[in-house]
Amino acid sequence: LCAKQRIPSRDGQRMAAGNEITILHFNDVYELAGVLDKNRIRRGGMSRAAHVIQQERARNPDRTFVVFAGDLLSPSVLSNLFEGQQMVDILNQLQLDAASLGNHEFDFGVDTLSKRIQQSNFPWLNVNILGENNTLLPGTVERLVRDVPFSPEWSADTKNARVCFFGAAYDVRETMFK
Repeated sequence: LCAKQRIPSRDGQRMAAGNEITILHFNDVYELAGVLDKNRIRRGGMSRAAHVIQQERARNPDRTFVVFAGDLLSPSVLSNLFEGQQMVDILNQLQLDAASLGNHEFDFGVDTLSKRIQQSNFPWLNVNILGENNTLLPGTVERLVRDVPFSPEWSADTKNARVCFFGAAYDVRETMFK
């Protein structure tokens, strides 16, 4: 699933053309090929997501963000073989802006998660999952902040909008240190 939201300007009117921010968000992706629905038609899948991402980036190149909100390393048949490496490879190809942690990122233990974070070409966002010494898990960052250019019709007092992404997960301490 990729979701898209239009944000109005300060006065509630629709933004001037070219000032829209597009945020594509998806999460809980376990299979590369998608799933079959009740009519045996394939739905979803990473190739379809890649197509939507490519279209949106072409339509709004400087203001499109792609974020993943957790749960990709497990569970799946391929993940049992590769411990989620295949999913990180795909997200690297999608040129993700950021990902956040979900509970399934810990299914193979913190050491494997650390390897996947190191293999990622995108930041992993994390404001609340602490590792040893009460510090953020190694390789994670609290937030991603981007300045997005806007035309003067949107705001007379600024030429940029600041977009901030952060990732929070529910308490996974019981499963974290396998």
